[in-house]
Amino acid sequence: MISCYVIIQVPVHVNDDGFAELSETFTVRLLPYITGGATLGDITECLITILPSDDPQGAFGRYF
Repeated sequence: MISCYVIIQVPVHVNDDGFAELSETFTVRLLPYITGGATLGDITECLITILPSDDPQGAFGRYF
């Protein structure tokens, strides 16, 4: 059996709009709809986090 690994990059464009935002997350999941004898490995899901931008605490303020 011949093993072959294929790496495919999937670009994710983040719009830097200047608005203060808290962190956001999304999941990238590989589904088992594959053909040609290919198989998926053990890891088929990844959680992506976009970090907060433009000081979101300053936009919402803190009240004591």
